[in-house]
Amino acid sequence: MVKRAVYKIMLIASVLLASRMANASLTFCNKTEQEVYVAIGWSDANNNRRSSGWYLLKPQECNSVISGKLSNRWYYYYAKSVDLSVLWDGSQDPNGGFFCAKDEHFDFGTTGAPCEEKKFQSIDIGTSVQVDFTLNLNP
Repeated sequence: MVKRAVYKIMLIASVLLASRMANASLTFCNKTEQEVYVAIGWSDANNNRRSSGWYLLKPQECNSVISGKLSNRWYYYYAKSVDLSVLWDGSQDPNGGFFCAKDEHFDFGTTGAPCEEKKFQSIDIGTSVQVDFTLNLNP
């Protein structure tokens, strides 16, 4: 009887964890009063640099830019207000990284397409596998 109860508890816990992993994400929240564009960078499973953008966030809005398990310790971002009066870049971040970007929507992988390199700010989500991580873009 006790084994059956333990089995049920373990089954429920694994279902809840799997459900949460399926809904995992890297989320950005715009805490400013301006529209903000966000670009993200990361390394893929083959250690190739990837980047994509621009994700538009309205004032006080949150948006998931990566869905699924966050398997990297480090992610990177570059964000700017629409009027360019506020900028979150990696210029003052010793752990920041250079990634490809361009003015219009982009998704750079390993193709070597022409791009403008920008220094993105680092996000250290820790060494354990994360299911959710939210970064607030404060003014």
